[in-house]
Amino acid sequence: MFDLPAVSFGSVTIPATTILTLVIGLVMMLLLTLFIKHTKLGKAMRAVPEDKIASTLVGINVNKIITATFADRFRTGSSRIHDVYNIICQH
Repeated sequence: MFDLPAVSFGSVTIPATTILTLVIGLVMMLLLTLFIKHTKLGKAMRAVPEDKIASTLVGINVNKIITATFADRFRTGSSRIHDVYNIICQH
């Protein structure tokens, strides 16, 4: 689509798309970590695998959390596959 200039560090040259992919991946990891640690849904996602019965007793809809977790993993996995496909096709 568009060409980004390569970045050189001495004798090492790194394509900007590689750096951009790394930065986007790190930002996604940070956002996912913040989501899991600080939101009600994220805390429920951590609680359900620990003890489904206790999660149900405190009012967590276990099936809803499992579905949300699966959907989230599918969405983030799909975006990663798309990124890898783009990188392979560009080189």
